[in-house]
Amino acid sequence: MSSAPAGWYPQADGSQRYWDGERWTQHVAPPATPNQGQPQNFDSPRPTGGPEKPWYQKMWFVLPVVFVGLLAIVFVVVNVVGRDAETTTTNSAPSDPTASTHSQQQTEEPQEPESPTIGTPVRDGALEFVVTDSRCGIKSIGNKTLSVEAQGEFCQVSLTAKNIGDESQTLFASEQDASDAEGRKYSYSIEASVYDPDSDAMIMEELSPGETFTGKVYYDVPLGTQLAKIELHESVLSDGVEVVLAPSRP
Repeated sequence: MSSAPAGWYPQADGSQRYWDGERWTQHVAPPATPNQGQPQNFDSPRPTGGPEKPWYQKMWFVLPVVFVGLLAIVFVVVNVVGRDAETTTTNSAPSDPTASTHSQQQTEEPQEPESPTIGTPVRDGALEFVVTDSRCGIKSIGNKTLSVEAQGEFCQVSLTAKNIGDESQTLFASEQDASDAEGRKYSYSIEASVYDPDSDAMIMEELSPGETFTGKVYYDVPLGTQLAKIELHESVLSDGVEVVLAPSRP
């Protein structure tokens, strides 16, 4: 035994004694029991709380959230695709010329009616007017004995005025204003009306129902002025009506 390595060695009585490599020691192990010498089981202990649940049962609260998210994504995709298809259809559809014309008619602003001209009957209140002539460039009014010179030149507007109402009307020359193309207004000339050789110049005329005045209204205007319009009134409070003039020169 001198060459035997250190270790436990069996004895005759079934016990084991420790050999330290040189001699026997006093360490003795009792005989082994039937269970001794059996290899121990070092497997991991099993859980005592019952069988482990599947993953989908552990994550039950996550599944509804995921499902709602998928529905939202599908909804967005369907809407985007639908709008793209609608836009493509609209752009590819041929234009309707009738609809375009109708749209232009709706957007066009209504044109104002043209103002009446010489020879056109117009009405303001109970009076119906007809302008029959207009001319400018008159230097003086009167005869060889009595006459008046224009500060610039006289313009003469010939017209008729008829009372179409049921009551008498007073017609005033002072309410009949003329204007040039630049909008400058001119009042009637009482001097020219007084010296009118035909004595039919309008100053103040009383008209019975159905009666008609025929005469002239004079205006003293700067040299070279062309009257463009005359605004005729029944009275100072009436709205008035405009007539476009086409003046001529003698």
